[in-house]
Amino acid sequence: MCGIIGSWHKNCPINYKTDLSNALELLIKRGPDDKDLFIEKRDGGTVSFGHRRLSIIDLTSGGHQPMHSYDNRYSIVFNGMIYNYKELKLELENLGIKFVSNSDTEVLLQSWIFWKEDCLKKLVGMFSFVIYDRKLKNLFCVKDQFGMKPLFYFYDKEKFIFSSEIYPILSLLKSKPKINLQRSYDYLLFGNQDNLEDTFIDKIKQLKAGSILKFSYEKNFLNIKRWWYPPIEERKNLNFGDSVQKLKEKFLEKVKIHLRSDVPIGIALSGGIDSSAITCAVRHLNPNCEINTFSYISEDSNLNEKKWITIVNDFTKSKSNFVFAGNDFSTDLDNVIKIQGEPFLDTSIITEYLIFKKAKENGIKVMLEGQGGDELLCGYNGYPGSRLYSLLLDKEYIDFFNFSRNWRTSHQKRFYDLIVRFGQEILPSNYKNIALKIIGKDFTPKWLNIDYLEKENLQFKLPENLFYNKLPGRTLISKLRENIFSGGLPALLRYADRSSMAFSIECRLPFLTQDFSEYIFSLPENFLISDRAQTKYIFREAMKGIVPESILNRNDKIGFATPEENMLKKIKSKINIWLDSDYENPLIKKKLFKDEIIKTLNGQKPYNNQVWRMINFYRWSQLLELN
Repeated sequence: MCGIIGSWHKNCPINYKTDLSNALELLIKRGPDDKDLFIEKRDGGTVSFGHRRLSIIDLTSGGHQPMHSYDNRYSIVFNGMIYNYKELKLELENLGIKFVSNSDTEVLLQSWIFWKEDCLKKLVGMFSFVIYDRKLKNLFCVKDQFGMKPLFYFYDKEKFIFSSEIYPILSLLKSKPKINLQRSYDYLLFGNQDNLEDTFIDKIKQLKAGSILKFSYEKNFLNIKRWWYPPIEERKNLNFGDSVQKLKEKFLEKVKIHLRSDVPIGIALSGGIDSSAITCAVRHLNPNCEINTFSYISEDSNLNEKKWITIVNDFTKSKSNFVFAGNDFSTDLDNVIKIQGEPFLDTSIITEYLIFKKAKENGIKVMLEGQGGDELLCGYNGYPGSRLYSLLLDKEYIDFFNFSRNWRTSHQKRFYDLIVRFGQEILPSNYKNIALKIIGKDFTPKWLNIDYLEKENLQFKLPENLFYNKLPGRTLISKLRENIFSGGLPALLRYADRSSMAFSIECRLPFLTQDFSEYIFSLPENFLISDRAQTKYIFREAMKGIVPESILNRNDKIGFATPEENMLKKIKSKINIWLDSDYENPLIKKKLFKDEIIKTLNGQKPYNNQVWRMINFYRWSQLLELN
């Protein structure tokens, strides 16, 4: 895991090496073990690369970056981990390629040289990397299938700048950053984030999951295309029992390959099915190894997962490490906001931060997490609206009504809850806006600076989902695929990356591999959520004998949830101080904005998560001094 930065300038500033070196230092926690940079003038401008290294594989200087090919045609800066680097290295050696190190970076570089873009289909890993091809006069910026590793960029015909984080780009631009108003509105009103190229900072974008950006500095032209979009057609005549066994084998294989490391590994354990499955799989694969788990314990008894965590730790004979957010929330909040770089959805992100902090204190340098399990395997509430729509399109009317009844019974939900979810699935965007207004959603609350926002051509409506391509009869699988690119997963991956990197820890996610996801997306929908509305149906069956039955029988989903309302009320005086400062945000009418927050925290208005988003957004923009 590392931090990367680089640029092309049509006319490079005189003191740019100093500026680049200073920007590189902002990535020190991503790579505290080594650093280097180069700047070279070429026909058509000046190209620079910088790298900070966190040594995980090949702790020698063999993994030093930027890394160059033997003929000096190619240079690479790489952030991530290629888990199957040993297999790829052997394949390349059999083709006559020579290696001088044991690093996965050299394997990645040689893979690109030999196979070009086709190498991406062979990679099992998480990555963002940039390849500089001096002969073709191109920069190739690549992001992994799921977008686990970040890559931001700025482009304006005079310069192209990329980095693992936003702050180094701002440092090189040297201009006061401006808020992206539409992105901010969509977050404040609808909790929308991380699902588009646009960031919360105007003109700074992020490369999306499964994408490749090609920048020709000779032609001064930028082009982006998607290199991976998983197929979702159903495999016919599958046997459920055989599919269970195959899924079990694939999952164990993924956990095994994610354990490759030359440094200590820990596991973030919430007590839910996904993180428990990873912990138990590690024990299943390694009966005698030491396992260290790290878990958050809530002060709210309704959110406390200690019972389930203890079951897993006892079952696997793991060493447990607990963290508590109650006393640390106020102290750590500003730091978490800065580390995340952009606003986030709820206060559970702080607990994840504290878990990585605890792991760092215990000498852990790699952590496994269960992110992606819910999104791939039909977790959470099981996406009943999507499943019902598939049944309706297939004219399975009896199954439609049976599933409706079973879902409401097993999840203890009202008929109204099911109608809302079904409506979200079938209604076009314009009708969703109408429906939201009917049930009381205010698209232009009084605390918004409407006159200013109208002049800036803001769209006051529910953001359209640009990535949701439905396959008839596969609406549920279509929804799961959407989650990878524009649902909740991109935000979860951002949270995990920033929190882990704050403590120089590599966060690994065994569920998120290309072949594992493509296999899941080929299964019948009722393998993922049963006709009796049991979520993660096939995965629960696959984990029998590996994970305790009591964990597999859980129907609730808590994770690292926090008692958010009570936590915010405890720091109400601090929030007041923030809101009483001289800072003005152009998006809001400050007095009405403050009144909304304080009245809610005083109990005069019912609490909802939008209040946290308001607090988070204001404090974030205040800390960055955004205009």
